[in-house]
This record gives sequence, structure tokens and C-alpha cells, in this order.
Amino acid sequence: MALMRLGERTEGADGCTEPLTPSSPSLTSSSEADSCIEIVESWEDNVPTGKHTDFRRAVDARGNEKIVFTWQVWPDKVTLEAAEAKMRDDRRFEVSGDIPFNPKRPVLGCFNPIHTIMGRK
Repeated sequence: MALMRLGERTEGADGCTEPLTPSSPSLTSSSEADSCIEIVESWEDNVPTGKHTDFRRAVDARGNEKIVFTWQVWPDKVTLEAAEAKMRDDRRFEVSGDIPFNPKRPVLGCFNPIHTIMGRK
């Protein structure tokens, strides 16, 4: 999960600067992610304020910031770690200048599924 502001400017893979929108290309669209089973990037649509806790508090969302909830499904941890290693060494993933989110506020984690109702086998 990361915070991004719609309309902020971000540098695309081709070096062009363009506004960040829900349809902006993702870093996960690289060939290193080919072995990934599923990548979902979701832009905030209905994120209510909770009485005790909520997404906005979890990431310290401010003002007009929109929450982006992203997850990836990998066949196994070895495949994920191999793809991450390739991406760390890939110059296309080097960050220069401003980035469209605060890198100190994402919530990250890896989970093992305990049950799936529909979809993947």
C-alpha cells in the first residue's frame, strides 16, 4: 500500500513527465514480473474513516492523498525473491528526482494464503 496524489507529475519509463493517474503504467509491468501470477493495483474508491482504526490512519494519509492498495501473487517465495533481485539490479528501477509517494509511509508484508474461495487453483 502506498500513498499517491492524483495529478502529481511522475516520470514515465520513456523519460517523459506526465501526471499520475489511475491508468499510469506501473513498475510491475516489467519483464521481471512475467512469472508473477497476478498483480493488482487499486486506487482508493471508498475508504471510510473508522472509529478505532482504518487505512487512512495506517498510512498517515493527509489532505487530498489517495490510498493505493496493491498486491501480487507469486507461485512461490523463491520465484518472488529471484524477481526482486533482478529488479534491484535493473537500472530502469533507479529513482531519480521526486517520486509520487512518500516512501516512509507504505505498509508492506508477505502472506501465505490460508483459504481461497474463487479464482486461482
